[in-house]
Amino acid sequence: MSSQPVPCKNLHEWLSFLEGLHTSEIDLGLDRVLTVFRDMNIGKIAGCVILVAGTNGKGTTIAAMEALLQSAGKSTGCYLSPHIHFFNERVRIDGRNMSDETWVEAFERVESHRGQVSLTYFEFTTLAALFIIARQMPDFALLEVGLGGRLDAVNIVEPDVSVITSVGLDHQDWLGEDRESIGFEKAGIMRPGGVCVYGEVNPTKSILQQASAQNVDLRVFGRDFGVLDADSEPATETMTDSPVFLAQNSAQQPIPDAPVPVSYQMADGDFVRTVLSEQSIPVSNRLCAIQALALTGVRLDKIDIDHCLSLISVPGRFEVDKNNPKYIYDVAHNVHAAEYLSRLLQATRQRRRGKIVCLFSALKDKDSKGIVSLLDKTVDSWAGWPMQVDRALSLAQLTAVLGDNATNAECLPTLGEAVVRAENIACDRNDTIMVLGSFYAVAEVQSFLTNRANRSRGVDEKGIEV
Repeated sequence: MSSQPVPCKNLHEWLSFLEGLHTSEIDLGLDRVLTVFRDMNIGKIAGCVILVAGTNGKGTTIAAMEALLQSAGKSTGCYLSPHIHFFNERVRIDGRNMSDETWVEAFERVESHRGQVSLTYFEFTTLAALFIIARQMPDFALLEVGLGGRLDAVNIVEPDVSVITSVGLDHQDWLGEDRESIGFEKAGIMRPGGVCVYGEVNPTKSILQQASAQNVDLRVFGRDFGVLDADSEPATETMTDSPVFLAQNSAQQPIPDAPVPVSYQMADGDFVRTVLSEQSIPVSNRLCAIQALALTGVRLDKIDIDHCLSLISVPGRFEVDKNNPKYIYDVAHNVHAAEYLSRLLQATRQRRRGKIVCLFSALKDKDSKGIVSLLDKTVDSWAGWPMQVDRALSLAQLTAVLGDNATNAECLPTLGEAVVRAENIACDRNDTIMVLGSFYAVAEVQSFLTNRANRSRGVDEKGIEV
């Protein structure tokens, strides 16, 4: 197949072209994208492919695997979505974002094979990402599923290991109204006779049924790997007896005063015990990464796992602003994520002993009421603003959400006013401003603060003196 040349000179023009290419932003199904993928003849993209799906924790789990693999001397190619600031963040090769020129070349290749097939923005960029990674042929390709799993464009790739980090309520319009329906969609990344790692103690029946029907080797957090029971002695030794795990998800486990003993299983069936220190990254995400890699045969016992993972900083995941530590950013946009965030905020209050103010905005299709009512027990004040994106809650809608579900809240017409309000409340050095609700919310606030700091220093957004 061949298409007419598209007069796109740079990455910005290509992204604008892609936004208007298809009739809808989301159009689940594999037929169209698989047709172009086969015509591109991409073939094998890496020595080992790991697909990661889940309501929350996908990007964090991939970041953990990437760090562990690099410490083990393995090359990596990562595909992530969405990005926070720059589109280039979506593909990393050995930890480096890809250049504009690399993306443009990949888009040109996809377009040259697209023909008359209509692709969504995500499908087109997924094909370009797979082309970029395949040209590098890394030891490991770590691919984040965009939405659901079964019908997501990333699922055209055959995985060596599949990972499902969690199943919670989000994107119900596309995936179904309950965990069972959503679990069925995410189970679609499993392959007959394959291996899958699941990151919660309570897998849905739909996942268990699909694993059984397809003879999948399913490893479940809290059953086959996880945090060891208090009676188990932590030790870095290999053992054959199955250990006893805590039957609790990360958000339910108490914050420990010392490193916690954990265990995972090697490809040969032996269990390995080690310890993980308390971090903002959920222990279940870290252990999913460890367990998935161990099943591929990577010798993690040769590296300092805990130290390696302690160095990870995932953008927008309880990210502390390096220039202004008062600010913490989290892209939590559903109740499932807010449950874990609540635990982190409680620990932050105990550590900093100051007020917690939330800068909050959200999209219309999210359970904003559930998020606010859950976190309001920990938050002292809220400052809301309407984001500058089409699907964002309006000022009136946001006012209603906060007014009905928060004890002390105020909504402002602009982000600038909301920031000023939050900073006036969180005026003590021990106070915290928590930015949450959406990838867009985090991006808007970080861009606003960066531009404000640049103006005060007399430079533009690129740091050039004006």
